[in-house]
Amino acid sequence: MACRDAVVEGGLALARVWVAAWQSAYAGLMPAEYLAGLDADQARSRFEQSLRASPSVLVLELDGDILGFSAYGASRDQDAGPATGEVIAMNLHPSSWRRGLGRELLRETLLRLQGRGFSEATLWVIHGNARARQFYEALGWRRDGVEKHDDKLTGFALHELRYRIALPTMT
Repeated sequence: MACRDAVVEGGLALARVWVAAWQSAYAGLMPAEYLAGLDADQARSRFEQSLRASPSVLVLELDGDILGFSAYGASRDQDAGPATGEVIAMNLHPSSWRRGLGRELLRETLLRLQGRGFSEATLWVIHGNARARQFYEALGWRRDGVEKHDDKLTGFALHELRYRIALPTMT
């Protein structure tokens, strides 16, 4: 297993992971017709375009197969200071859940943020996503009290909670 920087040519593999992860993780949390309509082939160009624009995407690879990915960078939140990074997205193929792979991907993502000089990180979790919330809380992430209802990503409002963690300073 290895974490490495994503490349544009991996856009379809990332789109496939994204579709599988969302269809499993958000069943019952998002409209079924929306989830059923997710299509990796259609999403491919969006992933490739995103990778061209922002190289801050890690992939988790095992035996040549991409099992997950994370996107990270400076926090996009208006109330964030310059020392706050963000885990913008983290998706793992459902066949890889509960094997310690998500923990490894998140660890490497936080190391990348720390290497860029961030002293804390945030991420957003859908309110009803108990599995993700338990995962992050078990790793020391805590809700910071900020919530939002955002429809930019899906076209319908998602109730999201912000989590935060301190990053150790590098010496």
